[in-house]
Order: sequence, then structure tokens, then C-alpha cells
Amino acid sequence: MKINFVTVSAVLFILLLAVSAVSAAENETNSAGDSVKISVTGDNVVVETPAAIKSDDGLVMSGAPVSAIDYYNRANDLAYQGYLDKALEYLDRAVELNPNLAVAYSAKAGILSIKAGILKENGENYDGLYDEALKAADKAIELNPKQGEGYVNKASILNALGRYNEAIAACDAALALNLKDTETLLAAYANKGTALGGLGRYDEEIAVSKEGLKIDPMNNLLLAKGEYEDALKAADKAIELNPKQGEGYVNKASILNTIGRYNEAIAACDA
Repeated sequence: MKINFVTVSAVLFILLLAVSAVSAAENETNSAGDSVKISVTGDNVVVETPAAIKSDDGLVMSGAPVSAIDYYNRANDLAYQGYLDKALEYLDRAVELNPNLAVAYSAKAGILSIKAGILKENGENYDGLYDEALKAADKAIELNPKQGEGYVNKASILNALGRYNEAIAACDAALALNLKDTETLLAAYANKGTALGGLGRYDEEIAVSKEGLKIDPMNNLLLAKGEYEDALKAADKAIELNPKQGEGYVNKASILNTIGRYNEAIAACDA
């Protein structure tokens, strides 16, 4: 199944990151991430999973988890394969065994947000899932306020809810940690850019994206945001040179639609 929305990608990146971090700590390998494909086109992020939300009826698993980390890692394996409800069940078992396992709450926030996004995309009921995801993210932050994943997942969820000012605050809290983890840092910039764009603060969105690009000049999501500025300038220049030619307006409208500036896109089309 393919899901087109930015927030899922941000959560999923941090989910992938959390798995690798814990697996490394336990000297284990985890190849589950191979079952999820993420691609970026413009401001669209496509998350491709084997199925929407799989039923765990008949699910066969070998080996029994024996520790909180075992349950945590198995939960992430299940989530990547589309067994979201079973993954959430395993995360609950993980925190039963270790109530202080912050990454489990962060992963729970991510999976709940992914589930809500899938249900929303399919026009199904997702009531309460984002609220539950926020509670899990807040718990992760409470348990480990120096870990950036909780803040970034929280920002992603808040963006999905249209609570952009709160999302910016969560990203700023993550950035204030002077994160050494590049992926978490980039996700913080990406989420902050999305929130600024949601508020119509486009110049700031581009500026934040460019800050992220200083860290990773080839980051697809940030690069796409940063490039729009040049594309818009080119369209405006074409209009300035030949205001009676429709192509410049159409190109400008297309760019504005891609980055969600719909009112301006309508104005360009009307022109």
C-alpha cells in the first residue's frame, strides 16, 4: 500500500532510527527496514508498505521474546511487515517489563501515528489515535528528555493535527539538544519546515530547510523544499518578461500547488 503524506515519513524515519539504536546496543542485527520503501517527489513522500494494516490471524512467529528489548525489537519487525496492532501489543508488553523504556513509547507514538494516517487515507475512523500517539510521545520525553526521537515524533503528530505552533516548539526542543544523531536532527528540521509551511511562513520554511541541507546537502525532503524558492523565482521571471504568455503562470501555479500554497496557486491560474 502507498500512503502520500509527509508526517508518516518523519515518524517512520525515527522509528527506523530507534530500532537500529537499540539493536546496536544489544549487538543484534535487524533487517526489517527492507520491507518499507520511502521515496520523495517534490513535497510528496510516498511510504510503501506490503499492506495497509494486516490482521494477525494465522501470524506465525518463531522464538519467544524474553525481555523488554526483545518485545521492542519484535514489535518493530511486526510494524514493518504491516502488523500494526500486534506491534502495539508487543510494545505494551515491553513497557510492562520495563516501564522506563523510553524508546518503546516513542515507537508506540510512531506506529499509532502511522495507523491513524493509513485509516485517514482510507476514509476510515481514526478517532483518538493521534491523541494516544501524543500521550506516548510525551511519555517518551518524560522518561528521557535528552532523547530527540520523542520530540520529533511529537512534532510529526502535531503537524498531522494541524497544530503547527506546538509542532515548531517540539522541533525547537529537539534542536536545542544539540543532537549528534544526523537522522533525528534532519527529521527535526523537516518537521519544523512542514509546520512553518502550514502556517504560511514560507520564507522561514525555506530557511529552515537550508539549515538542514548544511548537514546533509542531498537530503531529499529538505532539498525539495529548498529548490522551490529557485523554481518560483524562475516562474516569476518568466512572467515578468512575458506577462501575456500563460506558461509562466501555469508553472507557478503547479509549484505553489506542490508546496500547499493553494490560494496563491488559484491566483496564478486566474491570472
